[in-house]
Amino acid sequence: MERGFIRVGKFGGAEVRLHFFAIVAFVLLGFFSSRPLLGVAAFAILVVHELGHAALAWRAGFEVFAIELSVLQGACRYRGNLTPRAEAVVAWGGVLAQVVLLALSWGARELLHPGEGSFLGDVVEAWFVPNLVILGTNLLPLGGLDGAKAWTVFRPSSVKAVVRSTVMESRAASIERELAAIEAKRKTRSKYDIN
Repeated sequence: MERGFIRVGKFGGAEVRLHFFAIVAFVLLGFFSSRPLLGVAAFAILVVHELGHAALAWRAGFEVFAIELSVLQGACRYRGNLTPRAEAVVAWGGVLAQVVLLALSWGARELLHPGEGSFLGDVVEAWFVPNLVILGTNLLPLGGLDGAKAWTVFRPSSVKAVVRSTVMESRAASIERELAAIEAKRKTRSKYDIN
C-alpha cells in the first residue's frame, strides 16, 4: 500500500489506485446516508475527470502510469516530454471530460425529468450542480488546481508563439506555392523552346 493507495486494477496500461480513506468514506456513506448513490455518483465525477486527463496525456504521446483516486481529489500520473504547453493541454482534459458529463446530466434532466430520490434523479443531481461547482473551482488559477496549468495556454507569450508559428507556416506555404508556379512556368517554357 503506497502512500495509503491500494491498487484496484489497470486501465489502458495505467495502474488504478484507490486511497484507503476513500474506501472507508464510501463504506460509511453506504451505512449512514439515506441516499448513498449520491456519493457514488459524485465520486464518478472524479473518475471521469482523471480519465479525461489520461485521455489527453495518451493523445499527446505520454506514458500514463497511474490514476490515483482519493476522497476529494485525484491524480493522473504520466511521464514523457513534458513541455509547459503539453502539460496545459493535459490539464484541460479533466475539465473537458466534466463538461461532457455536465452536458449528459443536463440532457437527462431536461429530457427524462427523473424524480427526486430515484436512482436516476440522484445521479443527475450529483452530476449537475456539484459537477458545475467542482468544474469552476478546479479552473481557478491556483497551485494544486488544474487552472494553474490550463490557463497558461492563453498567456500572451503562448498566444504570440502560436500566432508566430501559424504565420510562419502560412508564409512557408505561400513560398511553396510560388516556387511550384515558377517551376510549372519553367517546364512550360522549356517544352516550347527550340534548341
